[in-house]
Amino acid sequence: MTTATAPRWAVHAAHLPALLTLPSGLWRLALVCGFSAGYTPEGRHRLGITGWGAAWPLALTVLTEGAALLTLGLVRPWGEALPGWLGGRPIPARAATITAAAGCAVLLLLWTPFLFWWHYPDTGMTPTGHTVVGFLYLPGAVGAGGGGADGGVLEAEAGGCVCGVNSPLTRLS
Repeated sequence: MTTATAPRWAVHAAHLPALLTLPSGLWRLALVCGFSAGYTPEGRHRLGITGWGAAWPLALTVLTEGAALLTLGLVRPWGEALPGWLGGRPIPARAATITAAAGCAVLLLLWTPFLFWWHYPDTGMTPTGHTVVGFLYLPGAVGAGGGGADGGVLEAEAGGCVCGVNSPLTRLS
């Protein structure tokens, strides 16, 4: 472990994925809690978010935010080595880069369609709800598309400037 700290801009950038995915996560939690969240009563019924049907939006929200929070490992010491109960070995930069690149590719595939949200008709939503939901997903879609923090992680790592505590960029700063 090193005692060097990541540049301030890198720390701020590492927080962005969690903030970009938060609006859509809060919307899914509102659905789970019984709010219409832009759906008509018929559309909400078709969605099936009652009982065990509420598990998927809840799990998706927890997994999305959890994965987004992992970007903090790029700028914190805990992101440099496996936990002691997993052996405590240092994480190779190549493994972190490949994992981040794969994660960005998956996000790109999953989130890019939301850039075109308004072109997808949804008869189960109110017109206002459809517009609002589009704006709730837009930050994550832009981030995954390379215009924000999710895609920026791939760009930064592919360029050899991983912004972790023990990264080349940190040592140069």
